[in-house]
Amino acid sequence: MFWVLFLHVIGIETDPFLSDWQGNFLPLLANATLSDLNFPGTHDTLTYDLSLTVSDGGWDGSPTISKILHYASEIGVVPSRFIKYQAQTQGLTITQQLENGVRFIDFRMMFTSKDWYGLHFVQTNQKSLEYLKQIRSFMDKHPKEIIVMELTRHGGICSDSLTQYPGVSNELKYKWWLQIKDVFQGILFNRSESSFNETTYSQLLERNHRVVLAVSDYQNMTKSDPAVFNACSYRRASYYHLNGYDENYIQQNYENHVNTLSQAKENNRIAKENNQLHAVNFDNGIPQNDYLWWDFLFLYSPVDKGEIVKKCAAFFQIPGIDTY
Repeated sequence: MFWVLFLHVIGIETDPFLSDWQGNFLPLLANATLSDLNFPGTHDTLTYDLSLTVSDGGWDGSPTISKILHYASEIGVVPSRFIKYQAQTQGLTITQQLENGVRFIDFRMMFTSKDWYGLHFVQTNQKSLEYLKQIRSFMDKHPKEIIVMELTRHGGICSDSLTQYPGVSNELKYKWWLQIKDVFQGILFNRSESSFNETTYSQLLERNHRVVLAVSDYQNMTKSDPAVFNACSYRRASYYHLNGYDENYIQQNYENHVNTLSQAKENNRIAKENNQLHAVNFDNGIPQNDYLWWDFLFLYSPVDKGEIVKKCAAFFQIPGIDTY
């Protein structure tokens, strides 16, 4: 079964074994299907390279306010540095993430101003196309590896077209899809020829079906292209949220993780029967208002930050951690 853990990756050295971890295990994986495998992934994969410009559609609540913030941030009215700091979830480049074993990519994208950019409230420094080219380069260098990518604006894989990419015409979306398809020409997983639950890993390599794309707003974006999957129709997502925060946080965290993972076998079985992919997203909750206040002071306070750092670290209640 397909099982994804969204990871927050921060600065680790590359292990050469991980760059080809699927290829190194090929004798074991040869007869397995995608539905049988676990693909570790990263959440908001492109956020290592965020700019200070608020993206069009950056705030789910209002495309109009997002557009106002977009232009306001370009002239320095919005506290973009603080926003960027909150939005970043990755410290490694997309290539480094892949080299360290990541095989599920949470690719967020939005048409803003004149082109498509990655985003997590603020947009990326480079256009989306540049990151796709880096992924293609990795795949060309590692011909025995398979990756899965989910292409959305901000999750919401089953939201309607206007909510998914507000203000973006179907013509613009389809032109963008043709660019994406061109980047991965020759290595796309094609659902009319292969399946998640029957096609084996070795068969996928023989067919060069090595990049599995799940696209939101699938019909408008791709015109139902058989080279990709409708992210809404196939993805079974299990989410774990820990709301609240007290002295039992660590124990609750542990128990919820165990409970979620204990359901994996049954979820995998159901998804495989239906030729689906299953994703697990671990998401923790802390009191945002208090945390954001200390984080704001950490960035902008002119006084000694030693005590502020301890306050920030304390929110995570990890024994022995007093730095942030």
